[in-house]
Amino acid sequence: MAAPLPFQLFPGFDMKGVVSPALLEAATVFNLEGLQALQGIPEDKIAWADLGTRVSIGEFEVKVPINLTSLVGFRPFEGTRHFHEMVASTVTVRPVPWDMSMSWPLALQTASNPTLQAAYNFAGYAPMVVQNARAHKADLVASVVNAGFTSATLGVTAQALTLPQGGGAYPSGLPLFTDGTITPAHFANPLDANSARFNNWFYNVGKITATDVFGTVLQKMTEVPHASKANMTMGLGVTDIVGPTWMLIPFIQLAAQTLSLQTTTSPANLAAATTNIYNPSVLSQVNASGIMPWRFHIAPQLNAHPYCVANPNKHFWLSISQGTPGAAWCELVAPTKEFTPKLTLIGENDSLTVQTKQVHMVGDLVAGAAAGLPHFVQMWMETNIAS
Repeated sequence: MAAPLPFQLFPGFDMKGVVSPALLEAATVFNLEGLQALQGIPEDKIAWADLGTRVSIGEFEVKVPINLTSLVGFRPFEGTRHFHEMVASTVTVRPVPWDMSMSWPLALQTASNPTLQAAYNFAGYAPMVVQNARAHKADLVASVVNAGFTSATLGVTAQALTLPQGGGAYPSGLPLFTDGTITPAHFANPLDANSARFNNWFYNVGKITATDVFGTVLQKMTEVPHASKANMTMGLGVTDIVGPTWMLIPFIQLAAQTLSLQTTTSPANLAAATTNIYNPSVLSQVNASGIMPWRFHIAPQLNAHPYCVANPNKHFWLSISQGTPGAAWCELVAPTKEFTPKLTLIGENDSLTVQTKQVHMVGDLVAGAAAGLPHFVQMWMETNIAS
C-alpha cells in the first residue's frame, strides 16, 4: 500500500550523536543555484523613475535654473517699443544622507571551506548595494508623487511643492499636483500672475479602460498652455503611463484589445463589438497632432500612494510627457547620474574588525528629490477622493 500524502519529508536529514564540527560541516551540502533569488532588483520595476525626471550631480544643495521670460508674442508697433524683462527662477533640490551597511563574522570570511564562503556571497554584497541605490531612486520619485498633493480626506498635506507661482501670490509654490479646487490651478508661467492656468490632478474619472477615459488622458496633456507664448500650447503628448501593480491587466487590455463592446440601452441586448481606437496598431494609422507612441509601466512603489492605500484595486495612474528639451517634472540630486553609492570595506586588519571580530561594509548615498515643472505629468484617480 502506498504511503498517504503528504509524505513525511520534514525535517528531512537528521543527525544524532554528531559531536565534531568538522564532521557536521562535511555533511552539509550547499546548492548555490538559489543564492540571488531574493536579492536582485528587477530593473523593469524601477526604470519608471527615469521617465521625465532629471538627476543633477552633487552632494550639496543643487539649484536648477529655468528661464521664465514671458514673450506673449508680436504686437503692433506704434512708435514705442515694449521690452520684455528677462526673468528666471530655480528649482532647489536638497540631498539627504542615506545609509546601507552590513557586517559579517570575520571567521566566515577566513573559513577554510570555499563553498561556505560562496554561500554567503561576500563578493556579491557590493553589487547588491549598488542595485539598491538604483531602487532608492524610484523610492525618492514615488515619495515626490505621494507627497505632491493635498487632500484632507486622505490626510495628506503637500510637501513636494513647485517653485514660486502666481507672480508672488504663492511664494512657497503649489503642490506638484493640483485640481484647481482643493489647491489652486498651476500658472503656465509661474512668475506671471496673468499667465494661463491648468490643472494636472483629475479624480472621479472612472476606469482607464472605460469609454473615452483614455482619450481624455491624451487630450488633457495636449491642452497644457505654453509658458511664455500666448494662444499656444506646449505641444505635449503622452509618452508613458505609470501605475501600481494592480494596473497590469487594465494596461494590457488597453494596449492589446482590438475590439471593445459598445454599451447599449436596449434591455438584454448586447451591442456589436467595435474597434478599440486606443489600440496602438490602430493609432499607428492616424497622423494626428499630439498623438505619440506611449508605453505602460508598473511601479510597485506607487502601491503606497495614499489614494491607493485608501482605495485598493481602484484605477490609479500617472501620465507623463517626455521629449521636451530640458523638461523634468521631478528633480533629483545624487553623486552620479546612475545613483552610484560610495562603498567602504572595513577589512580584517582594521582596528574595528579586530575589536568586534566583524567585517563591515559601509554604503553611503547622498541623494534627494524635489518637485519639478508640473506641465509634464498628470495624476488620475478612478473615484472621488472621498470614496
